[in-house]
Amino acid sequence: MTQHPKHSSLSACALAVSLLLSACGGAESTDTVAPTVAITDNVSGATAAGAVTFTFTFSEDVGTSFVAEDITVTGGTAGTLTKVDALHYTLVVTPAAGATGAINVAVAALRFTDLALNGNAVAASVSQAYDTMAPATDPTTAAATPTALAADVLSIYSDAYTPVAGVNLRPEWGQSTQVSEVVIAGNKTQLYTAFNYEGITFTPIDVSAMTKLHIDVWTPDLTALDVFVLAGGAEQSVKLTPTLAGWNSFDINLGDYTTLDKAAVKELKLVSTGGSKVYLDNIYFWKAAAPVSCGTTAPTCAPTTVIPAGAVTIYSDAGNVSGLDAFPNWNQNPPVVGSEPTIAGNKVLKYTFGALYQGIDWSASPQNVSSKGMLHLDVWSADVASVKVSLIGGGSENGITKSLTAGSWNSIDIDLALYTSPDKTQAIQVKLEPNVAGTIYVDNLHFHGTAAGGGGGSGSNTFTGGIFSSDYSGNLGNGTAKSDKGGTVGFFVDPRLFAVKVFEDGSVCGTACNPGGVYNFYYGIGRPATPTYTDAYFGGYVNAPGNTTADASAYAKVKLKFWGDAESWEKPNFTAQVDVVLQGPANAACTNPSGRPEITKAVPAQKIGAGSDYVIAKTDFVLTANCGGAYTVDSLWSAVGAVVVRLTGSGNLNYVNLTNSTPPSYPTFLNIGPIAFIN
Repeated sequence: MTQHPKHSSLSACALAVSLLLSACGGAESTDTVAPTVAITDNVSGATAAGAVTFTFTFSEDVGTSFVAEDITVTGGTAGTLTKVDALHYTLVVTPAAGATGAINVAVAALRFTDLALNGNAVAASVSQAYDTMAPATDPTTAAATPTALAADVLSIYSDAYTPVAGVNLRPEWGQSTQVSEVVIAGNKTQLYTAFNYEGITFTPIDVSAMTKLHIDVWTPDLTALDVFVLAGGAEQSVKLTPTLAGWNSFDINLGDYTTLDKAAVKELKLVSTGGSKVYLDNIYFWKAAAPVSCGTTAPTCAPTTVIPAGAVTIYSDAGNVSGLDAFPNWNQNPPVVGSEPTIAGNKVLKYTFGALYQGIDWSASPQNVSSKGMLHLDVWSADVASVKVSLIGGGSENGITKSLTAGSWNSIDIDLALYTSPDKTQAIQVKLEPNVAGTIYVDNLHFHGTAAGGGGGSGSNTFTGGIFSSDYSGNLGNGTAKSDKGGTVGFFVDPRLFAVKVFEDGSVCGTACNPGGVYNFYYGIGRPATPTYTDAYFGGYVNAPGNTTADASAYAKVKLKFWGDAESWEKPNFTAQVDVVLQGPANAACTNPSGRPEITKAVPAQKIGAGSDYVIAKTDFVLTANCGGAYTVDSLWSAVGAVVVRLTGSGNLNYVNLTNSTPPSYPTFLNIGPIAFIN
């Protein structure tokens, strides 16, 4: 039996607890309700392949009463208990390598108390199976080539097709990757070892008539592969998440490369995450069959999709998920008009948009789709050029935009790995957002296929090249959100604001959801005009890579992207004032709310949107918590444990700008994007 060791570290969110106590005068003496805790983990499937993050969610603030000794762990080695905010703690448990079994995490009764000193009366526990047996390191079978007409293929590398002119599979870019060609089951395949990044160059080709980029991938250890397409001095990437030790056949929609001149593509660049060995085969651009036209103002034919066995079907002519509400009222203004017409003997959903969003809701029976690979829907429109499809679960969402061919049924498959924010174990809604007001028809909404292994945005846990964080993944709602460098991220919000909130919203908007190409996470609440506050606070934090500390002594400045909403950040009657705080490691000598040394710089808010860069020199920071004289600005800069962006005080949290919500509310929103140290 392993028990977590005693520790004294506090997260950035400890600020929320301390300020709440000082502002509200402590707990009410009449509170007699015992607190409870629920334990969940971040494993989407049935079996973990490595370390597991367990989240402890409390029914109310338990102050400092919950410590590592309150947790009993068997079947793995416990890491450091981390306090995310007043209601959430996380603990990473690592199972033994090369073994199978189960991790058991438990909290007994009477192990913690709320602020009124009521003890927990009920124990809690969870068990998570694991399998860390090493996968195969080399393939034994050659990759299969998908069916495609030779006339519709521009091949870069494949036994099946003649390559385009000038292909160079090993350009000298100074990288450490070793490239060789091996023969597997009579088929030539490219092998990359010591793989970090590699390029493939060729004479510029016009792929604007193509619809897909195909690539077959086999790897024993990569968690993700970024596929960059380069044209005209610009580049853009799509992240793939391969299943380990098996051939993965990927067909990337070229429409996902939104910013490139596809008439002059000249290079591919491949970048690895989390591994160093990969086999690649059948790399080519190809053209999928065009959608079948049927109708000009309304469809005259039904879609031809056949829903496969084992799919989780939300809506189809054959049947719906239990409790489906295809036309929920989300207070859109003007409203969306919904109906269910019959087209060629087949029922479909029809939405005529005034407001530019509409939901499809099955929250009465949440579905676990974490083991599925794709979200499918058929869409027909005469006047909408694209639709953003968001998946919602666990209080979080992100959206993927798909282009539509007018007057045809568009068969859309979206890789579920691109939905990095929602909790796919409890999917409850899809939200549709057309690019313009118009009419769309929807059918055959279902989840199918098998989820790929790995996960986007996991990245390295080390601080290199000054990069503190550049992408985000996970779920804010269940406390699993993190940066691509492995640092926990989240928000701390004055609980008094929650007591009067009109709405609450938040999500990770990482690789799959990036306004202006900027990966970020965001959170916000709306509140009535009263009560007002003179001492409230709202903020977000990003922990250092690996939740350790980052030595930034080689750099002179920190560069951040953060922004808010138009109502609260860019109006004539208000300009947000923001504090950027760098926190050092937890220190028992620190008596400030966070329990960490801190340096602070107040900055005025810039424009809204992802273009808002802030560059702050180390010399501009002021030491605001030195922990008994143990720290200076320089010494903290050499051991940065977290970067915090916060709004505090009456001026920042008592806005006079209304959102367009029902009932009207006053917004507080904050997005935090990439963070880096620079010279």
